Amino acid sequence: MQYAALDILVVLSISFLGNYIAANHEWLLLRSVVLASVLLSYILLRGKRPITSTGLRAFELILFGGLALQLGLMMASRLNHFAAKEDATSLVSTQNLYFTAFCLHILTYGIFMPNTWKRAAVVTTSLALLPYAIWYGVIAFNPTVLTLANQNKAMAPIPVTLIAALIGTFGSHIINRARREAFQAKQLLQYRLQERLGQGGMGEVYHAEHVLLKRSCAIKLIHSSKANDPHTVDRFEKEVIATAKLSHWNTIDIYDYGRTPDGTFFYVMELLNGRNLQEIIERQGAMDQSRAVYLLLQACQALHEAHQAGLIHRDIKPANLFITTRGGLVQLERTVR
Repeated sequence: MQYAALDILVVLSISFLGNYIAANHEWLLLRSVVLASVLLSYILLRGKRPITSTGLRAFELILFGGLALQLGLMMASRLNHFAAKEDATSLVSTQNLYFTAFCLHILTYGIFMPNTWKRAAVVTTSLALLPYAIWYGVIAFNPTVLTLANQNKAMAPIPVTLIAALIGTFGSHIINRARREAFQAKQLLQYRLQERLGQGGMGEVYHAEHVLLKRSCAIKLIHSSKANDPHTVDRFEKEVIATAKLSHWNTIDIYDYGRTPDGTFFYVMELLNGRNLQEIIERQGAMDQSRAVYLLLQACQALHEAHQAGLIHRDIKPANLFITTRGGLVQLERTVR
């Protein structure tokens, strides 16, 4: 999404500067706010802090909704401006300019935004219909616009923005399918990555499979910014090696760790099937005392072995205590962070 933000930022900056030089100060405050919002979005998207899916949708609304609002208001304003001057040539040029701008906006969305084709179709179609709604809305309040537009005999009734929406939707489907296939083909040594399970401050966790053993596992990839820090990598290696020596059945198993030729540091854990304690409490409410004691006792036993080995978890919380089954018995597994 940061590439979409960069693309919109560059176009908006050039447009803002050009309008300012041309002394076109219509909606100057709004355009300034939209430009500042896009700049801030780009800075935040380039940051190292993880962004939730809700946060990404908020950025999507700021980037594409904000620009669509600006284009729509500017289009209506310029049409009324040239209608008041009875300048048919400039009015038709303005219509063509803003319809083209909406087409580019739609194609930018289709190319840069990861999406299902259904969602892409909804968004691009909405963007495609917006300039038509503005056009007919302006005509309804100012019939002179239509009178001047009809003087242009060369105009063809081609729904250019709807065509752009069709191309954008199809392009989004093709591009994102290629992204998924490329991701599924990605392999870390003998492990083939599948879907992402989660993301944190230090890295991302993926569902993976050992190519030869066909065994499912979870792989944590350390962020490149962290992997380039020798102190951080050294600490992780020591913790992973020490954790792999733990034998308590309520401690997650470590299968492997290493670094790929491109410098990606990772370690491989068992894949847990179940839910963490926080999810269970949110779904089912407060636990019965006997069950809470039963689970916490297992956590304490696992932590006891870790403490004897000199390991401190540092982040004990319900979200890091996982309820799963092993050997047909319900057990609590402690996640390693």
